[in-house]
This record gives sequence, structure tokens and C-alpha cells, in this order.
Amino acid sequence: MSRPLLIAQNLNSSDPAVGAALAAGDAAWLRECARRLESTGVDFIDCNAGTLGQSEADVLRWLVQIIEPMVRTPLSLDSADVQALVGAAEHGGRPVLLNSLALDFVWSSSLAAILVGTANRVVLSLRRGHDLPPDAVTRWDWAGAGVSRLVDLGVPEESIFVDAIALPWGDDLESGRGMLDFIERWSAAGSGAGTLVGLGNIGHGHREAVRIHREWMGRLVNVGLSAALVDAFEPGLRSVLPPV
Repeated sequence: MSRPLLIAQNLNSSDPAVGAALAAGDAAWLRECARRLESTGVDFIDCNAGTLGQSEADVLRWLVQIIEPMVRTPLSLDSADVQALVGAAEHGGRPVLLNSLALDFVWSSSLAAILVGTANRVVLSLRRGHDLPPDAVTRWDWAGAGVSRLVDLGVPEESIFVDAIALPWGDDLESGRGMLDFIERWSAAGSGAGTLVGLGNIGHGHREAVRIHREWMGRLVNVGLSAALVDAFEPGLRSVLPPV
């Protein structure tokens, strides 16, 4: 059993402290935050400026420019705006993870330049517009079609992660059964594409979120999860992970 890759979600503008630092252009504070995240041993540091409206793309590019030279850990660029992802990736000097493309993404020459023939990686999110997959079968069908499309466009299968879509289920294991069953089946099938889950989504708003995250992470590891977006500073989370 292998440990999933850990993507630190902490540099997110929805966090009041991060949002304030981004709005103020406080590069020193943001660099120190990135250094602290790197010290936790995560595999990627996620950069998200999604709450900043029309300035999101510019801020995301700036964030890459000030953080990337200060850390060795690769960056994950997080936005629902594909052009914001492309623009930020173009300003980086090292391979990044693009998080994420929806299933109905529009292919372009700029995306091709970022994803074809490079070491960059991409997250394919199982959503079409506002539609989310209700069960394991739908996840399987959508993931298969989405990964095949990317591969046909020239993106290496091993460069793709499939976001299996986690929701605020809390303690309700059965509500998340479709996600777990999909990940287990996908892992067993031996696809070159990995699976990803935003762990914080599951316990969002729950009064015992830390416990919820530990329990779900244990389940996700057991079914073969490839990568997880996590709070890098959350206590106890690593206790349920297998050794590297």
C-alpha cells in the first residue's frame, strides 16, 4: 500500500489571512507561509486565488512568481478558470500541476503548449457545468471518457489525475460510497491516470472535521487513492498514512 501524494491546500484566498495577504501584496508573508508548508513534507503546494474575482488570473501569476523561487516543492495551480491556469503556468519555471479542468473544457493551443510534451500534470474534475456524478458508475463512465479525450489530444495518461468529487458527507459513509467504489475500481483497473480527492470538502462545516478527515483518509488509502488535497498543518492526519 503506497502513500497518496499530499497537496497542501493552505495557500487559498478563501482563508482570511491568505486573502488579506494577497489583497495587500504581502509577498514576505506568503513566502514564509510557503516555506512552512514545504517543511511539512507535502508533495505539492496548492495556490488558489479564486475568491479575488476579476483579479484572480493576475494574482495567481504573481503568486507563482514570488513563491516558486523560494521552495523546491512543486506548485499546484488551482482555478476553475482555464486561462488563469495557463497564464500562471506560463510564468513558472518548473513543472506544475494544473487543478483543474472540467469535463467540458475547451481545448486550445495554449493548453496544448502546457500539457503536451512537458512535465506538467493536470487534474480532470468529474463535473460538467453544475452537474456532478451521483454514483460510482457515472464516475467511471465520465472518467473514462475524459481521460481518453485528454490522451487523444496528446496528454500522457500518467500526467492525469481524476478528481473523484468529494462532498460534505461528514459521518455518512454511504453517501460517499460511490466515490470510494469508483476509486477502488479505478485503482484495480491499473489505469495510468491517478485519482484525487479534496479531503477538506468531506468534513467542511463539521464540528469534528479533524476526526472526519482522519477516518476518510484511512478509507481512501485503503481503496488506492493517488493524491489528496489536505490541510498540511492538520494534526493527526499523517497517523493514518502508510510509510513512504
